[in-house]
Amino acid sequence: MGILGAAKATSVGKDARKAWENGQAFFTPLLNFPTFTFGFSGAVTDWPPIIESITSEGWKMHTWALVTDNKGRPQAMPLFTR
Repeated sequence: MGILGAAKATSVGKDARKAWENGQAFFTPLLNFPTFTFGFSGAVTDWPPIIESITSEGWKMHTWALVTDNKGRPQAMPLFTR
């Protein structure tokens, strides 16, 4: 994971912590597909560290949905619960 991916994980982790501390029952980030990915097969390397930064705050992944942006790139919309 590159510098940008690490920054995303840190930022989303902070958002997850804030939501947890505020007593929110749900946390729903939007995970964008990395810009510089060659091909569309294989692992999405930016997403696991982001998910780990969320679950390390106590959140449990409940469900997962995928949509596409206006350029056809996948975006993940996971739902985390306490």
